[in-house]
Amino acid sequence: MIEARVIRIISKKQLILNVGLEHGVEVRMKFSIYSPTVQIIDPETNEEMGEYRSLKTKVEVDSVFERFCIASRPYEYMDDTEPWEHDGDSVWPDLPVEGPDIDPLPTGSTIRIGDVAEEAPQPHPPDLAASADDEIPF
Repeated sequence: MIEARVIRIISKKQLILNVGLEHGVEVRMKFSIYSPTVQIIDPETNEEMGEYRSLKTKVEVDSVFERFCIASRPYEYMDDTEPWEHDGDSVWPDLPVEGPDIDPLPTGSTIRIGDVAEEAPQPHPPDLAASADDEIPF
């Protein structure tokens, strides 16, 4: 069994777990998210009665990286049919999260100071140098 922690909430739909390919995680793998475990203690005797934790939600892995994965709640169907039998409407339910905990990943195409630039693969063999007049294919 793989144990993980939520390390970032990137939207009301997706979160990041601290496990990935090196831990054996695969796309469509399911995880249950629980509240922290609480020790239940009898206040009169100070005897430990056991532990309690509650299920918050279940998520399914959407994409996997080397050391983390992105997961979301699976789509829910508007009727009781199985997904493979379904031809109707479905919804992608929100996670039970609060606004201040959401920390989105950077997106968009606006270039900003400090953006990383990496060498792109060359479309031509190395011995064919492009001149300043050539169009750069990407």
